[in-house]
Amino acid sequence: MNNLETFFNFTPKKIEIGIFNNQTNNEIYTKKLEINFNLNDLDALTKILNQQLKDLIIEVENKIEQPLEKINLMIEDQKTLIIDASIKKIFDNSEILKSNIEYIIQELKQQISKNNPNVKINHVLLKEYFLNGSRVNKIPVGSICKDLIIQVQFICLSKDFLDCLQNVFKNHQIDFKSIICTNYAKSLSHSEIDNFMKAGSKVLRGYNPNEVFVYPQKPS
Repeated sequence: MNNLETFFNFTPKKIEIGIFNNQTNNEIYTKKLEINFNLNDLDALTKILNQQLKDLIIEVENKIEQPLEKINLMIEDQKTLIIDASIKKIFDNSEILKSNIEYIIQELKQQISKNNPNVKINHVLLKEYFLNGSRVNKIPVGSICKDLIIQVQFICLSKDFLDCLQNVFKNHQIDFKSIICTNYAKSLSHSEIDNFMKAGSKVLRGYNPNEVFVYPQKPS
C-alpha cells in the first residue's frame, strides 16, 4: 500500500479523485464529482465540500484498506500566477557551493512571498544561469566565478483558496502531502492521454530536474 498515492484534483467545474500505484504506473480508482464553484465564494465551497467529503473519504478508505490521512492536492486553475524573477550574487572569484545556491533561491523565494502575500508558492523552477555574464546549461556548483545570475520561475496559487481547502480537509483529519498546480504538472507530459494522476505522480517523482521542491507544501 506504500506505493499508492491519492490525488484530489480541483477544477472550476469538477473534483477528480484518484488512487495511483507508482510502482505499476496504474490507476486503482477514479471518481468525478461535477461541482461548479467560485473561487471568490469560499463559504459556499466549504459548505459543498463538507456535504460531499464524508462519504467520499469512506469510499476511498475502502479502496486503500486503511485510513486516509494524507492526500496530494491538485489545483487546475487558469488564474495560476506565474512570477519570473532573477537575482545576482557576487562571488569575487570564490567557489560556488551547493549551500550558496540553496541560500540564493531561499532568499528570492522570501522576497516573492513578502511582495505577494495573497499567494502561496507551489513550484520553484530554475530557468537559466549566467556565470560571469555567460549562460551555462546546469547549476554551476564547484565553479569559480566573479558573479552569478539565476533566473527563477515561481508558480503560485491563491492563499485564501488553499487555506479554505486545508481547513475543510483538516475537519476530516486529512493533511496535504503536497500541493500541485495541475496545469504545470500536465505540461511535463509528452502525451495528451496522461491524466491528472500520472501528471501529479511525475511531479512527486522529480520528473523535472529544474524544479526545486518546497515540501511540505502547506498554506502558511
